[in-house]
Amino acid sequence: MDIAYIDYAGEPQETRPFMKLFTGLPENILVTLAYSMSKSFMMYGLRSGALVGVSSSQEVVEEMSRVNSSSNRGLWSNGSRGAQTLLAAVVKNPELQAVIVKERSYYRELMVKRAEIFMKEAQAVGLVTLPYHSGFFITVPAKDAYTSCQKLTQDNIFALYLKKGIRVAICGIPTSKIPGLASKIKESLIL
Repeated sequence: MDIAYIDYAGEPQETRPFMKLFTGLPENILVTLAYSMSKSFMMYGLRSGALVGVSSSQEVVEEMSRVNSSSNRGLWSNGSRGAQTLLAAVVKNPELQAVIVKERSYYRELMVKRAEIFMKEAQAVGLVTLPYHSGFFITVPAKDAYTSCQKLTQDNIFALYLKKGIRVAICGIPTSKIPGLASKIKESLIL
């Protein structure tokens, strides 16, 4: 399960209770959580994270750790020492943690605001989107996403085309440029 954006999905006490569902599972079930420290600690380009194994069997978790330690080192070596050192320093510094929590909260609310503007306009102009609850991206289904994105690029709108949709990064679009965006995306769609 990918929880890379969990710290942008709402207040921590609201976004984490589902994890209690993983307690008391049968020993033959292993739940893995992919966590991105680079996103949660506001160091987006400085790649670092963790794969957390949850099982009622200590033996299963230890096996997962051994297997991933060997396969990951064979594929991409070790994690970035700079990122690990920086993150360890943050964890040891409550003042710095408080600054990060405050800043992350600001950006989470900024994305909420941007998404509200976009989704309200999308509804008003009849632009269909995939369900959106939180996060960095909003996805619009599109039959020919590549051509739609090429049209958007001509209007200086840079979205990512997917096989069956357009991915809009509301995290990277200034709030002042969100109004009108849903209309332009709808106009770009090939029907």
